[in-house]
Amino acid sequence: MPLDDLARRYADELYDAELEQIIPDQERKRNEAILHGTVSLSGHAAADAKNRVETIGRLAEARATALLKAYERAGIPLDDLAQQEIADRLSSSALRRSATPSPVFQSLCSRFLADLNQKQ
Repeated sequence: MPLDDLARRYADELYDAELEQIIPDQERKRNEAILHGTVSLSGHAAADAKNRVETIGRLAEARATALLKAYERAGIPLDDLAQQEIADRLSSSALRRSATPSPVFQSLCSRFLADLNQKQ
């Protein structure tokens, strides 16, 4: 059973709270690396890419955790339909930034759902 509007808003509020921490934290890490010279000019692109992948992973995890908490709070069992809705919501988050989800993001979603299935 899908989340109702109230549960979705709850999940969005949880995610937004995490987002407000993740983005500045990742920016701080990036800026520190540049400021302290821990990344050479030639290695800057690789370090920046690594930071972006880490950010995507943290955002996906935050979104998934928020959705899981919303399902729990609403008393909805985490069945196949619920897991599919979580996967769809994770993918739709990626779609807001680009036309198609990146392979990295899709891989993170797949790994999260696989981990979720093992915990059940």
